[in-house]
Amino acid sequence: MDRKPSFEDIVDDLNRLIRMLIESMPAEGLDETVVYGFSIIKRGDEEPIIRKMLPEDEFDEIDDEDLGSGMIEPHIETIEGDDEVYITAEVPNIREEDIEVDVRERVVRITAVSNGGSCSLMSELPCAVDASLAKISYRNDVLEVVLPKQRHPRTGHDSNAP
Repeated sequence: MDRKPSFEDIVDDLNRLIRMLIESMPAEGLDETVVYGFSIIKRGDEEPIIRKMLPEDEFDEIDDEDLGSGMIEPHIETIEGDDEVYITAEVPNIREEDIEVDVRERVVRITAVSNGGSCSLMSELPCAVDASLAKISYRNDVLEVVLPKQRHPRTGHDSNAP
């Protein structure tokens, strides 16, 4: 009787596959940086959310069925720095003027609608931020948002600090 592979077995298989992918990538001839990536988010009994980041010309080559039954979403990453929160989101095939960033309380919502398609991404923020001082840039289908942490009005320190 076959046993179901453990989580560790699957991680070992993924590591082996990643090594094989890296070894098969061309060392020369690339004119630009190419980013591949994915994340899988699983909460309890809910269907997994699979986020993928691929070069634009390969984005539609992967069949969603190949990735399982989870919902496919563009990649978004939120990182808390000492003084700022950094958000990076993949927003392919959208013009910069069609992107809207909305920050309310501790949630950022990115929406984009154009003839090429639409997407809506949401990310929980790790702390309170000052949305009025947001810095936003968009290039190569990647949106970057930098949000300064909200400061306490009297002390000037991070309002989330103990």
